[in-house]
Amino acid sequence: MHRLGLTDKNVGPIFAPDEELLNVPGRSAPSGERIFFDEGGIFVSDSRIVVPDQTFAVRSISSVKFEEERPWRTIALTSLFAVVIWLAALGGYIAGAEGWLLAAASIFAGLLFAYGLSRKSRYSVVLRTFGGEVDALQSRNQAYIRDVIEAINQAISCPLLVRGAE
Repeated sequence: MHRLGLTDKNVGPIFAPDEELLNVPGRSAPSGERIFFDEGGIFVSDSRIVVPDQTFAVRSISSVKFEEERPWRTIALTSLFAVVIWLAALGGYIAGAEGWLLAAASIFAGLLFAYGLSRKSRYSVVLRTFGGEVDALQSRNQAYIRDVIEAINQAISCPLLVRGAE
């Protein structure tokens, strides 16, 4: 809360709510929607879900799931390439090439291997709708994706009367 600078004799200083308090899951919007998530361009209410370039009606969503895409292919390919480079340099060294070639290839192979291991997983919000599964949102931030999924689950499980069904 922050002080508005106004006072009332009976109650003392008048405070206005902070922005964080206005973004409480389940709060109501002026349109009458209950808002479960509104952050970073993603909006989840009891009637709609808005992600970049797409809007979904909550009543058309039958389920939501979390998916993790691990970069195993990138890790495997970069590791294989690093080993091939190192073995080629080792073969050259054994055949009489300069020692610095093996050292340089070892450093390059090590960097390539480290790059492959540094690749992070990508997480997705997958919505099952009447038209099939839709990959609605992706991020490397697992907690963010889990928060969005939790909000969508709340919106889906919201009673039909609250969602505006007749």
